[in-house]
Amino acid sequence: MLELNHELNNITRELDLKNDELAQLSVLKNQFLGMAAHDLRKPVGLILSYAEFLIDEAGGHLIEEHREFLQTIRGAALNMGRVVDDFLDVSLIEAGRFNLDEQSEDLALLAQAAVTLINLAAGKRDVRVKRALDADYTKLFADGPKLEQVLTNLLSNAVEHSPAGGTVTLRSRLVASELRVEVEDTGQGITPEQQQRLFQSFSRGQAARKTTGELSIGLGLAIARKIIEAHGGRMLVESVVGRGSVFGFTLPLSRVVSNPVAPAPCNSTQESAS
Repeated sequence: MLELNHELNNITRELDLKNDELAQLSVLKNQFLGMAAHDLRKPVGLILSYAEFLIDEAGGHLIEEHREFLQTIRGAALNMGRVVDDFLDVSLIEAGRFNLDEQSEDLALLAQAAVTLINLAAGKRDVRVKRALDADYTKLFADGPKLEQVLTNLLSNAVEHSPAGGTVTLRSRLVASELRVEVEDTGQGITPEQQQRLFQSFSRGQAARKTTGELSIGLGLAIARKIIEAHGGRMLVESVVGRGSVFGFTLPLSRVVSNPVAPAPCNSTQESAS
């Protein structure tokens, strides 16, 4: 018994040392992510600025093929900029410096801003984007820019995974003791196994594959989950292969300000001009 106890103590000490090493490596990883992202921002910004300058100033003098090249460069720079922002968010989250700037917000305005950002991509893919928000429950106490980031991510993913002629619907409704915000697409859907990996950082499952064939590094949904959990809510996903998916999140009623004048919820539906 004494020998076993001594051996167990040695193993425990070794585990403690390994845990300390892992914690130090995690700190170094977060520092590297933050430094790399900051260093990448400037060259990516320059590429984007010069691409936009050439499109605006010289676009009329170029042949169609060359204009398409510039648009491709601009699109790649925009995507890289979003990846850099994701890296910065991850480094802040894992370093414990992820704070909310909470104030009164309007879900309808946040949704409008998010839809505006993805309208160009939706139009190019011939995807309709519709809104069906419960007008009686749009006033929130939350971090508006971060919720807009979540909405933009969900809408962008839905558009990317929808076929030409498809429809993406953003809706909200009160369910039991929480506000439920959902984005439904008409894509191919994902399997239960893929759903389990969706909100993990750097997940590269088939669910992360875009319709263009490009693979996502899987940071957007992981960051969205952290934002929603910081608000006291939870992420959700429902999907059937071949029948599309519903991604969304919930917010507790403590963050929702209802309209006391309206006797019952009344849906207001809008469709973007994609």
